[in-house]
Amino acid sequence: MRVELSTLRKCPGAASWLKLSGGVRVHATSDVADFRAAVDAGSFGRAFEIWDRKVQFLRGLEPKNAPAFSDWKVTEQARLETLYRHALLGQAELLAEQRVFAEAAPLLERALELDPLDEVACRALMRLEQQRGCGRAALDVFDSTWAALAEVLNIAHSPETEALADDIRRGLGGASAAAGRIPLSVLRPPMLAGRADALTEMEAAWKPRRIWCCITGARRG
Repeated sequence: MRVELSTLRKCPGAASWLKLSGGVRVHATSDVADFRAAVDAGSFGRAFEIWDRKVQFLRGLEPKNAPAFSDWKVTEQARLETLYRHALLGQAELLAEQRVFAEAAPLLERALELDPLDEVACRALMRLEQQRGCGRAALDVFDSTWAALAEVLNIAHSPETEALADDIRRGLGGASAAAGRIPLSVLRPPMLAGRADALTEMEAAWKPRRIWCCITGARRG
């Protein structure tokens, strides 16, 4: 405890917010508390301002030989990240209601980037693309999330997401629209099992100059 108190004393402005007489008391506000309050109040713009300052829960406070504290800290940080994604979806919904689609889309894309398995964000982005007349883009979102679910959890979309995709397909002309799309197996080919090094070399060659790669092999057995 003495080591941690010494660490606290070295924090900026500790003399004004750390009181040690008659016990240990902290008189201070925090960016974490301000961030939570902003999200709870629906002030998503304010929440983003705070988050952009790199909200880190108890950054630098790592007591030794305290695994329970470390586990609790990781859990709290995860909750903050969930709140951030909630703010992204909330702000995107407000912008979509105002038909400011160009500003709403990046927020939903960011939410999916943080959690590719989030079907709520997936459906929100699909609906947004549908609203602005980009049905094929909506189905691309569906496909990319489907690939993540299949790869990580080996499951398919929920019935609600499937129903939304079917509705979008009908709007595009049903089967003819599906036939005109590039198959998912081409957009996101299966993993090369046991060939991680070869795949890394291929990606390194492809990115800078778009060099074509050809894979050859022989079937055994």
